[in-house]
Amino acid sequence: MRNSFDWGYELELSRTSGETKSVSNCKDLTTANLAGFTAAKAYEYGAFKAYLMQCQTWSEMAKLAASKRSFISKLKLDDNFPKFAPSALAFVISDESEEKVKTLPTWDEADHIQSTRVVSEVRAEYFDATGGFQVITVVAKGDYNADGIEDIVIEKENSVLSGSYSSSHGYVLTRMSKQASFTVLAEW
Repeated sequence: MRNSFDWGYELELSRTSGETKSVSNCKDLTTANLAGFTAAKAYEYGAFKAYLMQCQTWSEMAKLAASKRSFISKLKLDDNFPKFAPSALAFVISDESEEKVKTLPTWDEADHIQSTRVVSEVRAEYFDATGGFQVITVVAKGDYNADGIEDIVIEKENSVLSGSYSSSHGYVLTRMSKQASFTVLAEW
């Protein structure tokens, strides 16, 4: 399983007690994170979070099986995608905005996407009305929840056009017909 593959280098972690630990694979990183460890060096915190995100994505991808039916086979990351994507994909930076977003049905209604830049068939950049932008990448497709219907695993990177804020998230999305909106099966 990918989670136990050695990366070929070590990431040094520490926790508030002063205890340190080095990890070199996803399994050890996840275990250490659950035990309260974080990046030992402040400048490596972004890498620590990115590794956690990637490890969780690989773990979720490992749950995929062959699907019998697909309503996403012709999925395009284009101007229309936010109109069918769940509001969970919204750029949220506070508890208050998170609560507001939960009441909205689509990502477009939450973020008011102003423009889209399609990078490839599996990657697009979305720019919202407040100076935020998100990069969406489809990383895998398959049946996640054993219902026979194809689901997609996506990664979302949030950033701002002026500033240094960034965050990363992962999702498993599905839909039950070609015209239906997407729903969230898993989020990390």
